[in-house]
Amino acid sequence: GGSSGSPASQPVPTSSALDLFDEMWSDFDVNYSFFDLKGIDWNDSRTRFRSQLSSTSTDNELFDLLSRMLLELEDAHVRLDTPIGASVYTGWFDQFPANFDESIVTATYLGANAMMSPQVNMLFGRIDADIGYLRVHTLGGTGHGADIDFVLSQLGGIRALIVDLRSNDGGNDQNGEAVAARFADMTRLYRRVRFRDGPNHGDFGPFLDSFVSPAGPQSFRGPVAVLTNRGTISSAESLVLAFAILPNAVSVGDFTGGGSGNPVQRMLANGWQYTVSRWIEFRPDGTTFEGVGIEPDIRVDISSTDAAALRDTIMDAAIVNLRGSISP
Repeated sequence: GGSSGSPASQPVPTSSALDLFDEMWSDFDVNYSFFDLKGIDWNDSRTRFRSQLSSTSTDNELFDLLSRMLLELEDAHVRLDTPIGASVYTGWFDQFPANFDESIVTATYLGANAMMSPQVNMLFGRIDADIGYLRVHTLGGTGHGADIDFVLSQLGGIRALIVDLRSNDGGNDQNGEAVAARFADMTRLYRRVRFRDGPNHGDFGPFLDSFVSPAGPQSFRGPVAVLTNRGTISSAESLVLAFAILPNAVSVGDFTGGGSGNPVQRMLANGWQYTVSRWIEFRPDGTTFEGVGIEPDIRVDISSTDAAALRDTIMDAAIVNLRGSISP
């Protein structure tokens, strides 16, 4: 608004709660990718939450309001980080059974032959003479190509492999592609993405295709069982999609976390940081899994009876499946 020179009509300082609210709301309005997919009425959100603020609202009040507004997006990739505290949606995993306990895997299934890869991205060993086990902890960091080559050389002679992606919270798509490349028989399309690219909530750019292609000194073409749970999210879900298009892979366990947003880091005028999801990730057939997760081929939960006996029901189901695949 204009100023007549009287103190009452001076412009509000740029760091007022209302201005900061408007700054963040507007940034999401033009950049966030999931409004239509999730059926979010962002204008309604603005009305409901902004009406609770005034020019005298405190930082604490603003943090509380912005947190509650963003949590309604139910997006694992939307974070608010401030000196007051951090806010991030956790319902994608904490409302579900864990379906994973690495100590049971090592104690009951791997025993003394459990090993770590050189870059410490992977835990591996043998279940028996025929079946190997590989857990990819994370897709953050580097060295995944070298690690998977080391693991496959160490497990030489196995006829089938469990690839455990449970509770892998992602990291870098290139790391996932490096892993999948060691199992690929040919170049295959495994996912497509579209970036939000205009002022309307339905404005998106062209489909950008991602492929998995064979790479590395050796490839593993035997049966593969990929284990997933609700903690499998982000780039780890892209890796699940990469395995899904391979003819020799089957997925076992629980739905994945359903968070695929590829966030960008932003900063408000007061220095508070937040993230905005910018794309929609699609399977090759054009379907999405945001907020839902990727359904496994074989749906299994760890039973409380098994857990008490230090057994992993999901591992057992995978082993049965693989044994059936490699029987003469």
